[in-house]
Amino acid sequence: GRWKEGYTPEHLAMLEALVGDTLTELGYPLATTDSGLLKRPHLKRMRTLYQMYFDSKLWLKAETPLGRLFVTKSLSWL
Repeated sequence: GRWKEGYTPEHLAMLEALVGDTLTELGYPLATTDSGLLKRPHLKRMRTLYQMYFDSKLWLKAETPLGRLFVTKSLSWL
């Protein structure tokens, strides 16, 4: 799509290395055809660390008393 035109080839390859699996699962084609650019170890580590961070954050919010204190189901304050 048009959004890909705003990135340099290097930045586009980095983005697709991080979220390319999800894009592919959703039926979007990847612009980066060089599989070497998509399989860089430091980007795989970054993806894993972010996934662990967000999974931990969700667990803390959903499973601990402190998280329940800060998360409200009432949207009346909006």
